[in-house]
Amino acid sequence: MNPARWLHSGATSDSAVEQPTIKRQVHLMFEHIMQMGPMLVLAGLTAAWVAEAVSRAEHDGFIHDMILGLIGSSVVGATVWVAVSSEAGMSGMFLIGCGGAALAIVAQRILWHSNVQDDPSLLRSGG
Repeated sequence: MNPARWLHSGATSDSAVEQPTIKRQVHLMFEHIMQMGPMLVLAGLTAAWVAEAVSRAEHDGFIHDMILGLIGSSVVGATVWVAVSSEAGMSGMFLIGCGGAALAIVAQRILWHSNVQDDPSLLRSGG
């Protein structure tokens, strides 16, 4: 709808300015998500790769670490982006995503380690 038409239909000048501003904000938010989303995915995969390279302990494996990394990176990255700051930048979002992915992988390994100690048959059976 044309802003000039809004003014002629009896709308105030504030509402005429508000609609294009909202469209611009939505466009910028979509652009921001399209830039930060791949950073979170890359961070999750990087953290999983590092976890696999550093720790050769008995665990579920690389694919499981990748899934945990993607979930942890996405959850923590989205939470930080919404709650704290949407102006973190791509490198900042990558580091935040790495931290979230590492947190998810470490938490899973700590919980898995305690389950294996409680029931050693889990280690032999694989589940």
